[in-house]
Amino acid sequence: MVVLSPVQFSAPSAIVLNALFEHARKHPDRWYIIDDSTHFDIGSQLDSNMLLRITGQMQIPDNVVLLYGLIKNIVCPDLELSFLINAPDRWVEGFDVAAELTYSRIPYPSQLYYEWLFDDLLSFPFPGQLAGKQNEPGSSNSADQRDFRKDFLEASKDPSFAPKPISTKDKDLIRFDYGEFEHSVPDLLVKGLIKGFVEPHSDVLAETVKYRITSYLAHTRRAMVVPDRIALAQGAFPLFGALIRALRARLGRRPRVAIPDGSYGPLYPMLLYHGAEIVPIETVADNGFAVTPEMVKAMKEKPDLLWLTQPGNPSGLLYESSAVSNLLKICAEKEIYLLADEIFFLLSDYRLGDWTPHYLSFGSHLGDSDLSKYLFMVDGASKAYAAGGLRSGFMVSPDREWSKAIQSHLDVPPAAILRA
Repeated sequence: MVVLSPVQFSAPSAIVLNALFEHARKHPDRWYIIDDSTHFDIGSQLDSNMLLRITGQMQIPDNVVLLYGLIKNIVCPDLELSFLINAPDRWVEGFDVAAELTYSRIPYPSQLYYEWLFDDLLSFPFPGQLAGKQNEPGSSNSADQRDFRKDFLEASKDPSFAPKPISTKDKDLIRFDYGEFEHSVPDLLVKGLIKGFVEPHSDVLAETVKYRITSYLAHTRRAMVVPDRIALAQGAFPLFGALIRALRARLGRRPRVAIPDGSYGPLYPMLLYHGAEIVPIETVADNGFAVTPEMVKAMKEKPDLLWLTQPGNPSGLLYESSAVSNLLKICAEKEIYLLADEIFFLLSDYRLGDWTPHYLSFGSHLGDSDLSKYLFMVDGASKAYAAGGLRSGFMVSPDREWSKAIQSHLDVPPAAILRA
């Protein structure tokens, strides 16, 4: 693969592009990626986006792909989006798997913003022969000759990514709605999102959000946490990957992650993709696939991290308060880190009241100096507040150094989402 971003593209000519395309045709086994992001402008000026204008009137070789990263708009400079032109259809499957492994999905506000802009300002008229390409570079070669990461290829084989045709008319279908299909997004959240689009940019917004999260934790978990222990991300899954990478860097090897049987399917390939070694914990369906302290004690191989969800996903069962504290105690005793994924925590059974009781949360122990030094907790706004496309999550770490290491692998959400 050859990635090109030459200075000549600031004022491209048909002569230069013809020469490049002829060279590409002579090397059909090679991909040529033209990164024209620097020269892309969202506007209607006559001299803007000349590479696109010229290329749109030419026969593009099947092995030439144009790459654009849109991070330069003036109104919302942190609403990122990238796209490819002339990419083969078979790449889509790989992108889909990558999006699941990293959960790098585009926030819904970003999608709408650029969709409306493109509808108003831009048109990319390419020759009809670009659709349904047949002669793709490397199409006759075996898959092991392609330049893909081994971990990615292994993860993509996981059953989690297999097609699952579902009929909504199936009488045996059980729905697992978790809020966003049943209720409207809170009005306050909508107003905050709109305000985030029109307010001037602020460098202190992310820190302000961390302080707000401490208040949220004090209300929902009855725990006092300093902002320095909080890392922000576009959703919960990116936080998971960042934690594994930070843990691997600290240990100097692949971290051993204990995960209960019956956990959320995409967790397994995601952990492998980010460099973890999975240590399965045998659980039983009759107990909701829950982990007990006795199971942790009986493990022949000590894990570095115990991975739990509260409530269980997909079982939906909550660990009792005694189980929460006992699991934390056994992990502290054995010096095992514990990750509590509580993105669904506030979506409690109605019998628990308006709020899920704080004592059912692992996060209620975040203020305990002895237990919290082994505890990571993840939460966010998407599930409990019917805002699945908002892509906003946070992780509370044992200390500032852990939070800093995790945040180093992540981008904070766009300003509009932080403001909401």
